[in-house]
Amino acid sequence: MNLKFPSIPPSVDRFRPYLLSAPVILLLVSPPWLNHALQPQFNLVEDLVEKSILSGDSGRLIWAAAIFVFLRTLVIMPCFWSAFVLGMTLPLPEKPSWLREAVLPAAAAGVVYVLAGAHSGAPWNYLAPMFVLAIGLIFLPGLLRHNIFLPTLVLLQLCLAFFWLDLAPALSAPGFGRGDLPDAMRMAGIFLQDKQVLNMVSISLFLSFFISAAAVAGLTALNINRMAVLRETERREMEMERLRMQAAEAQVQKEMLSLVHDLKTPLMTIQGLNSLVAMKVADVKIHEYTHRITQGVDRLNDMISEMLYDEMRKDVTVDQLIDYVRAHVAVRITTRGKIKFDIAPDLPPLRINFIRVVRALINLIENAIAAINAKDGGVIQIRAGRDAAGGVVLVVADNGAGIDPDELEHVWEYGFSGSGRSSGLGLDFVRRVVENNGGRIELIGAPDRGTVVTIIFPGVKDDDQDSGH
Repeated sequence: MNLKFPSIPPSVDRFRPYLLSAPVILLLVSPPWLNHALQPQFNLVEDLVEKSILSGDSGRLIWAAAIFVFLRTLVIMPCFWSAFVLGMTLPLPEKPSWLREAVLPAAAAGVVYVLAGAHSGAPWNYLAPMFVLAIGLIFLPGLLRHNIFLPTLVLLQLCLAFFWLDLAPALSAPGFGRGDLPDAMRMAGIFLQDKQVLNMVSISLFLSFFISAAAVAGLTALNINRMAVLRETERREMEMERLRMQAAEAQVQKEMLSLVHDLKTPLMTIQGLNSLVAMKVADVKIHEYTHRITQGVDRLNDMISEMLYDEMRKDVTVDQLIDYVRAHVAVRITTRGKIKFDIAPDLPPLRINFIRVVRALINLIENAIAAINAKDGGVIQIRAGRDAAGGVVLVVADNGAGIDPDELEHVWEYGFSGSGRSSGLGLDFVRRVVENNGGRIELIGAPDRGTVVTIIFPGVKDDDQDSGH
């Protein structure tokens, strides 16, 4: 069974270490302990009820009722709140969702409340808490996935609303308000001939708190839905932008390949004329020049073939690869940073598409240059060594701006460009080139601690050399 923490937004997730204390709150700050701690305040309520009867002052009775509702909310709410929060803090099966959102809160709150009632020996006052729990189970789990404060406010208002109903004399018959204090306040209202006033105050305050709770829950749900729509719209826009970028790149790639292919025609002309000069002229110096021209044309032809055909491979040494990269990036480093090369000796050759791998490495170095340009003392380290399996490990590390943790999972996405970094051809291009050439790539980074990109290519065995095409 797959057990995991529920996925919740960062705005709520940052409170998870504190919310993990919910089971402790549920056990330690439950009704028996709070009832005992607040007993002096409950005694004050009894005194106010007694004084209201002796003085005939219904105002004192209403004031006693308000204090009682507040104290009862203070006793019950931590239990219920902890029960709801348990569902978003404990690792439970993702499916079915009602297990963590309904069964667990109802069981936890119900068991603690029943045990508290048994411990106190008071009549089982169940109706108001049952309504609070039932309505909370409908609305709070969905709200708690997005916000921690507003659902707490909703639960507070629900408790205040239904606990006022416990004091309405008209609702004693259905089961509201069992207990010594609620009975005493209702009897005081009857004695003072203020039964209707107590009914009106209780029901009016119930409606006020209940409507307020419904309004907060509704507005929160509406805001959640609007944010979900905005996120979905943003996701679709990003997807459309990605598709547009892919289409544009495909068009540019097509035109570039067509242009590169057209370069073969003048190269063939140069090669033919160079061969004709070599045959017609007997001068040794001219022959040396024509030979150099032939070598240059052949290299250019190889480069064009590698650009045109991704599957083209040839055996190259690591020194050749690094020297070619060094020649292209040496002029790009600024006076605020420097590049250090550390190349181990006697590394095995690589069988790769030389031009594409060079382009990928240059892209990584350009990203690193952009990262260190924002600070003094920036250093880029380019290392090459051998791994345990006989392959070649290439590392491009910098001490620049680094990458935010939220961006790490997106760095390989097409078109991604982290803050403070050059977009280049993108790490998506780099990864495709590395993987197409039989390698693998890893990236480690942290804000203000730089970035390390590691590429591992399989080496070419001695008996396998000169067989690549």
